[in-house]
Amino acid sequence: MDPMNSFRSMSLLVAGLLLLGGFAARTGEEQDLVDVLRSDADTVSKAQACQQLRRVGTAACAPALGALLADERLGHAARHALEGLPFPEATLALRDALGRTSGAARLGVIDSLGWRRDTESVSRLAPLLADTDPAVAAVAASALGRIGGEPAIRALLGSLSTVNVVARPAVVDALLAVADRAVVAGDTSRLEPIYPIYSALTAASEEDHVRMAAFIGMKHTGLGAAWDGSLTSIQLLLRSQVPTAQAAGLWLAAGERGREATELCAGMLRSSPVEMQIGLLAVLQRRGDPLALPKVRALAGSDDAEVRKAVWNALGSVGDATVVPLLAKAAASPDPLEQMAAQQSLLLLHRGDVTAALFAALPEATPSERRELFRALSGRGDSGAVPGLLKLARGDDPSIQPGAFQALGRLVEGRHLRTLVDWFLAAKEPGQREEVRGVLETLVERVGGPATAEATPAVGGTPSKDPETEAVRVILSRLAESAAESGLRDQARELLRTLPAGKD
Repeated sequence: MDPMNSFRSMSLLVAGLLLLGGFAARTGEEQDLVDVLRSDADTVSKAQACQQLRRVGTAACAPALGALLADERLGHAARHALEGLPFPEATLALRDALGRTSGAARLGVIDSLGWRRDTESVSRLAPLLADTDPAVAAVAASALGRIGGEPAIRALLGSLSTVNVVARPAVVDALLAVADRAVVAGDTSRLEPIYPIYSALTAASEEDHVRMAAFIGMKHTGLGAAWDGSLTSIQLLLRSQVPTAQAAGLWLAAGERGREATELCAGMLRSSPVEMQIGLLAVLQRRGDPLALPKVRALAGSDDAEVRKAVWNALGSVGDATVVPLLAKAAASPDPLEQMAAQQSLLLLHRGDVTAALFAALPEATPSERRELFRALSGRGDSGAVPGLLKLARGDDPSIQPGAFQALGRLVEGRHLRTLVDWFLAAKEPGQREEVRGVLETLVERVGGPATAEATPAVGGTPSKDPETEAVRVILSRLAESAAESGLRDQARELLRTLPAGKD
């Protein structure tokens, strides 16, 4: 026998024995846990056994767990274990418990069958929609909504006119949930069966928020004509206490044309609960209408961090140069999410002279706010900021100079080369010469082309014994050799001749 084949056979045998050993150990552990369930052990021990069976159990433990489903103290633990076991026997145990449980235990079993998406349970759950207990009818509706499929849809639609009035919203929500899943799945073959849902829920007898949600569903799927809802209807949805209706109102408001929709959303900001404020701010951000600015800015002092973050996001879309100080303060916030939102909006602002506003905010800003202002000046990519940054960098305020130099490194272009070299030559302070040289280095990295091993003497000029001057000579040599623009190459050669030989 081939030695290699023999080795492989032995390896497979060993692996199989290990697996069998693990299975045997697991089976033994499972049996011990089942024995606990069937013993006189206390409730805590049995609950712990249920918890462990959810992890190691097989189909064999389903009957023991099913026997506990009606137990007042252990039913929840047993149901939780069965719900997590991927075996049809677990579903069968839950299904069989429907007829012998009551109260909270029965509600739990119904709910678990829904989470397991057990299509064979539809025929057992459908009659529960007519239960006189509205809690049972509501939980059955939710379970059928999670299971889905045409039989479940027919049962839910059939109960719309007969279900207990208290449980009816659960039926509506279940139908919309089935439809939403079909839309999200993107499977056109699953869309036709949900048309009866939209058809039923757009009936004049339905509440407005239900009709609107159904109309939106039709619009998404193309199953019905698009709805051109009025602002009055949108306002009704936004003021609803039903989350589905609120979401429909926000969606419609975001796409509505005309400034009236902006006025509606902005006008509701102050009086709305936190969750709706966040939704309205997102709509206003998407609309980008500056008409909303005063109302959005008024929420900047909210006690809720999520609302403030939504404000900073919205200001980047609806704001102008006047909000620069506010955003700079938020960008220096200790909350990282608020920081990111404000930083992004400082980059997105486009109304008014934003660059001038960034400069104007610097004198009164704290050190951390100044850092954000300089970050915005460089990140916006406005080379028109270079003259102002040069002025600050040449000034005598040590708290401002570092940020100015850093921003200059991001913004200077080839046309600023002569200004920078002249500045370097005129600078007296070693620290300033070093900073200017650093700006030149960032410039050559962007526009200088690939670096060569060593500049030729004819191009490189006379070497200097001063390290800073020599560094600038190398920068100019690289530009003179490989800059993309011929004018920049010529200027670099000319400037090389102005460099002194340096000090001995």
